[in-house]
Amino acid sequence: MRLVPGFLVVLAASAGCHGAPGSGGPTPTPTSTATPTATPTPIPTSSTYRVRPVPDGHAVEVHLVYAGKPRSPWPIPATFASHCGGATETPNPSLDVDAKGGVTGAVAFLDDLHEGEALPTGDVVQDQKGCAFSPHVLAMPAGAKLRVTNGDSANHAVRLDVVGGSDADSVVKMLPPGGADTLATSPAWAGDVARITCPIHSWMFAWAHFFEHPYYAVTHAGVARIEKVPPGKWHLSVWHEALDASYTPGATAVAEGPPIRARFDVTVADRDVVKTLTLREDGTIR
Repeated sequence: MRLVPGFLVVLAASAGCHGAPGSGGPTPTPTSTATPTATPTPIPTSSTYRVRPVPDGHAVEVHLVYAGKPRSPWPIPATFASHCGGATETPNPSLDVDAKGGVTGAVAFLDDLHEGEALPTGDVVQDQKGCAFSPHVLAMPAGAKLRVTNGDSANHAVRLDVVGGSDADSVVKMLPPGGADTLATSPAWAGDVARITCPIHSWMFAWAHFFEHPYYAVTHAGVARIEKVPPGKWHLSVWHEALDASYTPGATAVAEGPPIRARFDVTVADRDVVKTLTLREDGTIR
């Protein structure tokens, strides 16, 4: 497991759970589109994770609220407006907050759990629509397939680079309008984070987190809930990207701010645990 910046680490003790475009690397080359399949994809079994039923588990729920000022949207260069359905701007994807301040796109996960419920099956899907990746942050089993689609009327590309990895970990696909393809991920990426970019549109980027177990969740409207956690004492980590990612038309990459780091202790007794955190304007989480 490579160390990745931007982690909030929480110590949890459980007694039972219910319930920019990166530079370097390969040059994008056209690939044939693939028709997505509805057949569940078997996930390779990790040699360090043991699958067993967890009838006495509890849930760990993270609530994350942003208390700062909204971030300004990014302008889309006029030359690309036709690529993006006529859009002239796009929200800054590094901070997705609803009307109540709930943050979407933080990843909560148990980082020291090596046995429990089986991984989810099936492909994970990410679309490119309006010249933005949707969803912006993915969490998925290492070794699962990532189905990428292009919902725009112009060509897109998808480049996946494992943070801290080598060019051998990079995957590049070209997607024509309405196209779809599949990116194979590796079981060896468990614990890693990958940055996803579109080499054609320099402001487009996203993140993917890979796990060998099912004990992870991405916040939506400020809430992430991890189910069926086995009894025991675990570390709960919460990741969120830097707040001040910025883009200027004509730039060759998206500039990112410093990582967010914080640590808390949480004790899970005989019921579900809810940890409420605040993401502040200065990038701290309290």
